[in-house]
Formats: sequence, C-alpha cells, structure tokens
Amino acid sequence: MPQTTPSSARVSCIWRRPQQRLEPLSWRPKPSASRQRLQPPRASARLRGQQPNEQWPPALAFEGLEAGVETVLGSLLRDDVLVEQGRMRQAKVAQLRKAEQLETLADATERENALKTQQQALDEAETADVIDISIAATKEARKSS
Repeated sequence: MPQTTPSSARVSCIWRRPQQRLEPLSWRPKPSASRQRLQPPRASARLRGQQPNEQWPPALAFEGLEAGVETVLGSLLRDDVLVEQGRMRQAKVAQLRKAEQLETLADATERENALKTQQQALDEAETADVIDISIAATKEARKSS
C-alpha cells in the first residue's frame, strides 16, 4: 500500500519560495550630490575669500572625509566603481596636501633668502659707512698735521 503524506507536508512544499539570486546593488552617487554636500564649507570659504582655493584646510578635510566614506561604502556595497572613485579622491586629497606642504616650504625658503639678502645689504652698507668714516678721519688727521 502506498504511503500517503500528511496534508501539511504538501502545503509546505507548495508554499516554499523559489531560491532567489541576489544581484549586486547598482547604486551610484550623482556627481552633483557630492558638490551639494560641500555647501557648508563652500559658504564659509566664500565669506573668507577662499572660494577658488581647493587647498583651503576645511574644504580639504571635508573632501578627504567624503573620499573615505565613498571608499568604505563602495566596499560594503561591493561596488568596484565607487571604491575606485573614493580611492581617486583620496589620492587627489593626498596630492593637494603634499602641494600645500611644498608651497609652505617654498614660501619659508623664499622669506629666509629675502632676509639673508637684506642682511647682506645692511652689512655692506655698514661696511661702506665704516670705510667712509675712516676715510673722513684720515683726511681730518692729514689736515691737522
């Protein structure tokens, strides 16, 4: 005699959902969205006269933060394009920071060289004054003798 299955067993088979294949999320931020998020630093920069300056420290810090978030979010979503965009922005921030350091070093060197030149000019002027004084003293001594 064939075995019959209870009706609940048949129902569970009927109601079982088919296996669904998960597709990776295809989320891409809009390029304008990141620019809109930069409005608070930009507004502050505009007030301070720093608008065209990408190397302004608050804007640079904000850009670095956004790049880090973009990279982490891309790795969590397994979105290689987003990860690459984040890494590119991090590289850009690193280059801007390095450029700022080099500009600061160049300015300091330029100021140091200007001070050295000025000091040399003062030393030469003092030497010329000493020579003029000694010539005048020699002339005075000759007149009196």
